[in-house]
Amino acid sequence: MSNNVAEYSGFCAALREALKYPGKIHIRGDSRLVICHLSADAARRLGYAKKWKVGGGLYKPFYDEAVKLLQGNESRIKFDWVPRDKNEICDVLSKQVLKDKGVVFRIQPEELK
Repeated sequence: MSNNVAEYSGFCAALREALKYPGKIHIRGDSRLVICHLSADAARRLGYAKKWKVGGGLYKPFYDEAVKLLQGNESRIKFDWVPRDKNEICDVLSKQVLKDKGVVFRIQPEELK
């Protein structure tokens, strides 16, 4: 698994739920990768000329699912990137859910210089 898989999986789950309801959907996320992959407009607002290219990797099936969920709903959805330092409460809450489910966090040791 990877953080990109987690970010795309979370995006897909949130969008599946939001699409059950009529009206506009405003997606705010701290994954610049997800936001810039899926929204050319958001990428431009962040200073990129266009959407980021999608490479291979473990997240690709989740990216494909996200694209399918977006099809036909593009006019309803706005994307905004939220820097992680402005998203601390969400980080704490999401980590607590994982801890409650027994996920053990391991911090990778830094390389010696």
